[in-house]
Amino acid sequence: MENNVEKEVNNEIVEKQENQEEKPIEKGKVKDILSKLKESGDSAAKWVEENTPVALEKVGEAAGMVKDAAETAADWADANAKKAKNWIEAQNDAKKLRQMEYDLKTLRPIFDEDIPQNYNQYPILNIVESDEKRKNNPVCQGSYGFKTEARDIDVINIYLSSFDHFKVNINGAAEEGVYFANPYIPGEYIESNQYAIYLKDERVRELFRIADCLGAKYVSVSFTMLEKKTEEEKGKLVLKKGKDKAEMEAERKLSESLQLSIEHSSHFKPHNNPVRPELIYYKDNNTIKDLIDRRMRNSLVSDTYSIMYSSASGAKIKEAAKIDGTIKALKLGAAQSLSVCFSVESRIRMSYRIEFDN
Repeated sequence: MENNVEKEVNNEIVEKQENQEEKPIEKGKVKDILSKLKESGDSAAKWVEENTPVALEKVGEAAGMVKDAAETAADWADANAKKAKNWIEAQNDAKKLRQMEYDLKTLRPIFDEDIPQNYNQYPILNIVESDEKRKNNPVCQGSYGFKTEARDIDVINIYLSSFDHFKVNINGAAEEGVYFANPYIPGEYIESNQYAIYLKDERVRELFRIADCLGAKYVSVSFTMLEKKTEEEKGKLVLKKGKDKAEMEAERKLSESLQLSIEHSSHFKPHNNPVRPELIYYKDNNTIKDLIDRRMRNSLVSDTYSIMYSSASGAKIKEAAKIDGTIKALKLGAAQSLSVCFSVESRIRMSYRIEFDN
């Protein structure tokens, strides 16, 4: 086989010499060339044989590094995605918290710890079925009511279903509506459209009770409505004729509802063992207090006393007007104007006739 290869090489050399007109290679050197080629081939094969495992190992290491880098990048991306998600959730939670704090501050729901122990600072009570703004708000869930404010006056708004949670008394059964505080009994509220009539009746009852405690045999109470001085008569400038006319009409209707022309009277079993009565509506009325002191000293005889009705009112018209302004600002829709009530009371004079046996 080697002779055939040698012949082919010799033929190829001769052919090249013919084509290129170069000097022929000596035939003896052909074996040397083939031997060197064989040695080069063996060396290359040996190098490949020796270096292939190393190369493969390096390739494997490189592939491993690439894989590790990819996994590290994936882990980093996953970790940072989680951090980003947590940050977004934290921001959302902080936003929700700020919104809840804002809602608590503005919606002012009332829970157990918010129920007033003293109602002196709350001249208005409003009983409602529910409130659209608050019934679906998370911060108001489970509340008994809410507070509102206008003109520096706080209003207690109570859900009708939660009324029993509050330590307040009202005249009659609890119903939706606006109630005014009784200026003489803390924690007691009077339905706005019954306010003037209720206080009038309670004052008459107290005068009867006073007479009974003092041992009187007869008592009567009558009322006289004084004419209202106009603003012109008071030397003041009238700016709102329409408003004045509306107020005068409201006062006229209220005066009619009070039925001031009706005299209230009663007979008692007389006695000479007077008991000092506890005063509620007349505790600051000097005429009534003097009457009681004289009877307790047995120096009181039958007499008629003239008492200005407003001296037993417990609130000024200016304060009442401020309360009316609060009701209007909050759109509570009270049936009766408090300032009209006190304006009428300021012009009522009571005649109190008390008789004894001696």
